[in-house]
Amino acid sequence: MGIEYKWIDWGFNRDLWAESIAKAIELHGILDLAEMLAIDPTTLDSWAKNRYYKGFNYPSMTNFIKVVNLLNLNPARFWALECE
Repeated sequence: MGIEYKWIDWGFNRDLWAESIAKAIELHGILDLAEMLAIDPTTLDSWAKNRYYKGFNYPSMTNFIKVVNLLNLNPARFWALECE
């Protein structure tokens, strides 16, 4: 009996991400939040409006980790297994 591997797709909850970013912008202001995260304010605005460019439907993992760490968010809340 050998090891069996299976590819599992994960889905990113863009709506929850947009809601979380919009709330953070409301609390901290877009310019201050952008400075704290070292992320361009237009990127934060796009995320808050659930807009993505260049074929990416989620933030880069580096930016994702910066945001969840700064805002003390649980990263697991944004990812879910995609069922077949």
